[in-house]
Amino acid sequence: MSRDLVPTALVGREDELSRLRLAIRRMPALVQVEGEAGVGKSRLVRELVESTWPHGPAVLVGYCQHLREPFILGAVLEALRRARGRLARCGELNPVTSVLRTAVPELADLLPPVPPEIGEPVFNRHLLFRAIREVLVAVGPTLLVIEDLHWADDGTLQFLRFLMADPPPELAVLVTYRREDVPWGMPLGAAYRPGAGVTAEILALEPLDTARVRDLASAVLGVDAVSAEFARVLHEHTAGLPFVLEEVLRSGLAALDGSDVRWASGPVEVPVLLRESVAERLAALSPDAGRLVRAAAAFAIPAAVEVLGAVAELGGDRLRPAADEVLACALLHDLGDGTCAFRHVLARQAVYGTMSSIERKDLHRRAARLLATMEPRPLVQLAEHSRLACHRGDWLAYGEAAADQALAVSDAMTASPLLRQLLAEPGLSGAEVDRLAVKLGEAALLGLDVPSSAAVLKRLLVDGRLSAGARGQVRMQLGLLLSRYANAVVEGRAQLEVAVDELGGRPDLAAKCMSALAQPFIGDIPLSSLAPWLRKAEAAIDQCEDQEQRISLIANVVGSQVAVGDRHADDRLTGLPAVPRTVGEQRQIARAHCNLGDSLTMTGRLAAAGEHLRVGVKAAEECGALYVLSAARSTRIRLDWFTGAWDGLVERARSLLVEYRELTAVASELNLVLGQLALVRGEWEAARTHLVETGVRTPRRRSRTSRSAAARA
Repeated sequence: MSRDLVPTALVGREDELSRLRLAIRRMPALVQVEGEAGVGKSRLVRELVESTWPHGPAVLVGYCQHLREPFILGAVLEALRRARGRLARCGELNPVTSVLRTAVPELADLLPPVPPEIGEPVFNRHLLFRAIREVLVAVGPTLLVIEDLHWADDGTLQFLRFLMADPPPELAVLVTYRREDVPWGMPLGAAYRPGAGVTAEILALEPLDTARVRDLASAVLGVDAVSAEFARVLHEHTAGLPFVLEEVLRSGLAALDGSDVRWASGPVEVPVLLRESVAERLAALSPDAGRLVRAAAAFAIPAAVEVLGAVAELGGDRLRPAADEVLACALLHDLGDGTCAFRHVLARQAVYGTMSSIERKDLHRRAARLLATMEPRPLVQLAEHSRLACHRGDWLAYGEAAADQALAVSDAMTASPLLRQLLAEPGLSGAEVDRLAVKLGEAALLGLDVPSSAAVLKRLLVDGRLSAGARGQVRMQLGLLLSRYANAVVEGRAQLEVAVDELGGRPDLAAKCMSALAQPFIGDIPLSSLAPWLRKAEAAIDQCEDQEQRISLIANVVGSQVAVGDRHADDRLTGLPAVPRTVGEQRQIARAHCNLGDSLTMTGRLAAAGEHLRVGVKAAEECGALYVLSAARSTRIRLDWFTGAWDGLVERARSLLVEYRELTAVASELNLVLGQLALVRGEWEAARTHLVETGVRTPRRRSRTSRSAAARA
């Protein structure tokens, strides 16, 4: 569903705005607002001006232009034109103001007659400076704003120094500039010391942090709150620069679905204004500095200058001057740890977009060759550079090795996209498809990116290259995944039932399907139909010799047993190892405790439930089991509801609902608690909305609690 983006209020700059208001009231004043391009200097000044006028001082605004030969005093004279209304009420003006008749013709009829012209240029300039000052005196309380001072001509800088040496008592001057574009870091063109009685304020605007990015994105998109993950990705792409952030959102890079917000799929386009700004800076660089910046764009991640120099083939005495140049112009930033990088992802993409395909491949080839000499090998980087250099064999080898490395530490966020990319490669053999498909299913069950991986697994089930042996395992993984999100519970169960037959030669995996089919939390299947599956799963536990698989089956079964009234089922957990031997075992132990905690919550054993959740969450955090954590957090919300721990409960539940909206069981449980809390407060419409979202009207397609999903992980 499309939605118009709304004009945004100022977000995340309340303290800075208060400082500006205070400073301009303490006239005479000079306030300098510095910050990099896109950080929001002009937006902050606009908010100040709009909140000052018409009840405050006269507001005169001028803009310095990025011209090869800037107009002398251009921004100051432009600002002066805006003084006509107040100047008309001032009566007789100082005769020196007459010299402005030609410079500001809009004011000519208000100014005294022109005196005889004096031929000395320096003297003429002095008269002009005096005339402007006298006009400012005549206007009375005034805020003079000069934007983009880094593009100012020398005359403007000289005038400002002249003005602030002896400013009118009712004048505040506010200038904005990019420090990286100011020679020697002196915005007024020379060292400035405020005179006696002059308020001097320097306000350095910093980019927004992730929390404020989340607030601004929510405001721009007109939703209550975007997810924390969406805000994190947005911050990564924009570095918290408000202009870049708004350009990204207004360029359609956010997908809206009802009140949900997702990062749009596909390549992220660089906004036109940002692309032009980066191209302008790139064009001003020396050839060596340009090579270094393009190498950084290909390298993509923070790197030491020496590494980038090797990729750019800048040796000897050429590297250091080039590095100093790109750091001085702020195309690259020194991160303070010996590495440098682009300020944000979109700036890198803008530079990358200026290169030909031949130059890109050459840079990626050099980067891969350099990285291959390092120990330990950075496999993810090697895979990406090999892919972009069109070295297919290296890409497949490094890509799978990187995915294996990520899976070993439960890093699904790295493994899943890598495996999806690998499976999209044409010409894979049947053995390669089998191996990569099963690994993708494993990664998908670890993480939260359900729809993307589920779609790939669905396609693989009808791929002729997938062997019969692997098909059953992939179908099982798909069934477990589909059961996690809206409107797919029935399909997920159907896939699991088929998988049981396809896994006839793998009794361990067939038992896993059976334990998932035995869950009494899913849909409207009667207990009598679930009981046979539960008995088969229980029997499989005693026959299972693999420790991790055995714990996995216990984790699936124990919650179901407690939920159907077995008060001794939790005794099964006493045999779990105190110290797991592998990450996989730790993940299953986390699931077992969290599943049991959920079922104990439902049956009223709240103290025991809290203790099992504590143990399970700790284990899940240590091994990176993200999905188990999502379900455990929603169970904790329900437990807090039952025990009366209601302080901040609404806010916590809403935050998790934004985060886990796609996960049906988790979202249903959170909506249930929010609906009950709304009923307590008498918020009938909110209660109705949340309770409907639990899926109470479509029980066949819904999970009864969050743990149903965790039990199938």
